[in-house]
Amino acid sequence: MTALSEARDALTEWLPLAHAIIAIPDTSARTRASGRPGSRPPWNQANANAEMDTLATIADILARFRYDVTGHSGPRPPASATGRALDLIVSLGHAVPQHQARAAARDLAARAREIQQLPALDEIERPQRVEGVECRYCHISMLMTLPRAGIVYCKRGGFACWDTNGEPPIGRVTVGRLGPCVEWSDGLVT
Repeated sequence: MTALSEARDALTEWLPLAHAIIAIPDTSARTRASGRPGSRPPWNQANANAEMDTLATIADILARFRYDVTGHSGPRPPASATGRALDLIVSLGHAVPQHQARAAARDLAARAREIQQLPALDEIERPQRVEGVECRYCHISMLMTLPRAGIVYCKRGGFACWDTNGEPPIGRVTVGRLGPCVEWSDGLVT
């Protein structure tokens, strides 16, 4: 199974849920003048944005692939033809340069993750920045955490920051005798 097929399967599963939760009011953000949580429009803006951005990404990738393969982009698919558009992307993905197919798979997978991170679904934990603490390896304040999973990593890891093993720095938060500490994958404990 290719990365494009996996991304298509994930979006086929999660995009209908994003559409179904558009009408659920937002209770996490304070958007009203009274200070009470709730969505101002008759829909949840974050849920609607996730769905609309995903539909736009699918249409853009399909147009790019069609142009690369046939020489013209063709008409933009309607939202009701999203499944067919995803199938076309997977089919055309075999004819486009592999770097473009990988980039498209990354974009589609990112949209699926965005939907899964919506507060109404809360399937995947949203990374949070660790303020005021610098990375032990690159010495820049770019640490991110997944609090429920107990994982800390450097946002620059893999392209500008490596641990002593040459890998992106990833650590697990544990509680020792002296309090919380991070055990990094190369053995360093901070």
